Amino acid sequence: MNNIENEIENLKNQNRLLMEIPLEPVQGSIFQPTGFPEIGAATYERPDGTRMLVVESAQSMANRFEETIIKENTPNLIDDFTGLSYIKINLQDKNKATVASISSLTEAHRINSPYIISDKNFVAELKKIAGYVNLAYPDYKKIGYAFYHFDINSLIHGAFMSNVGGTFRVPRALSSYIEGEGIKEVTYGGVKFSTVDASGKYVVKDGIQEKSAYSNIPYSKTDYTADRITAYVNLDISLLKSYELGDDATNLLIALSLYKIRTLFGGKLKLRTACDLKVKDSSPLNKLPEKNELKDYIKVLIEKCKKDMEVKTIIAELTEKKKDEENTKKGNRTSIEDENDTE
Repeated sequence: MNNIENEIENLKNQNRLLMEIPLEPVQGSIFQPTGFPEIGAATYERPDGTRMLVVESAQSMANRFEETIIKENTPNLIDDFTGLSYIKINLQDKNKATVASISSLTEAHRINSPYIISDKNFVAELKKIAGYVNLAYPDYKKIGYAFYHFDINSLIHGAFMSNVGGTFRVPRALSSYIEGEGIKEVTYGGVKFSTVDASGKYVVKDGIQEKSAYSNIPYSKTDYTADRITAYVNLDISLLKSYELGDDATNLLIALSLYKIRTLFGGKLKLRTACDLKVKDSSPLNKLPEKNELKDYIKVLIEKCKKDMEVKTIIAELTEKKKDEENTKKGNRTSIEDENDTE
């Protein structure tokens, strides 16, 4: 244990841990990058003219890091890390029956989830611990402690309490993205094929009425090749230290971040059906403590820090939205605009 403690202490003398991890497809050279609504793949050029591509965005990588500590097919922590702070939410119907369970680990905006901040008592408690007063300059040390108390992963992946106060936020400490260099398009086509009625003349009564659901639909598709694929990882250690949570808590945040890096890049990197990657050179990862060492160290730190961390359960009662009849007649949207950020 002393060895890993020494490694963490050495890291704490740095402002950042920066890593470049070479990747490659597990088979062949073609891969499918992430795509964005209305623009498709994000291609661009460096100042020297090299064609570049975003293979995986920072938002998506944050989600993938967080998934490394979530128990499969549940919204809950893996058993090894029981005691870390996070928020469970039981969604109930009008009869007080639980119809679904989620958590701040799985919600798109973590602790700013509408299912969480709808609990006015929780919001009041959060503001009190954070010392948050509207229009007053935020005390980020207190805000850091509040997130540490209720949802420690928010300090690693960032949190923006947009519905509680515009200045109530912390940035990501662990960020990453995957980039392709020297890219070329691979354009090909396919067809959604109907064995019954290629023209889509007939539809199922009372079923889907769009012709495209039944007919043959040709389509084009563009994947890519790249001279190099690199995952960039940035752990902002100075940010974690700035919250002044104490040595054990800061070591826990750093160790937990390293565990996520080790686990994500040490396992399967099947980002999409046609984007199955592997680590080409593991030497950058080999500079980090082993995954099992980190796990054991984290469990020790959880015991030391658990008095300051809470696993909170919130009950949220579901109800159907009330439609604005006037706007509905005019064909206008009545709900809040959807956000594209998947964090």
